[in-house]
Amino acid sequence: MTVVKLSTIPPTGSRILYIKRVKEIHSMTTLSQLKQRIDKLIEDQGEESPVAAFIYTKEDVVQYDDDGNEVEIEDDRIVEDVLYNVEDTDWIYTQIQDSIDDELKEVVS
Repeated sequence: MTVVKLSTIPPTGSRILYIKRVKEIHSMTTLSQLKQRIDKLIEDQGEESPVAAFIYTKEDVVQYDDDGNEVEIEDDRIVEDVLYNVEDTDWIYTQIQDSIDDELKEVVS
């Protein structure tokens, strides 16, 4: 497993709250593996720990025909490849961290 640690170091004298960002790459390809990861988070942080989550499953990977009707992709390999590539996109993590930073500035100010 690859672990990438990134952190934003606050400037000296800063009153802005910064979060140390740690992105652990957890290859989750099934809902069962996601459940195991969630169970571990609950064990570590407690059942009432706050969370924001975005979960995409097979039902979210669809195409549309010329009439705008949803067409299910029946080949699970295509679905797995799409979801893996989405999970492996650092841009998503950067956008989420930027949103967290912006919200913290609003709440802590």
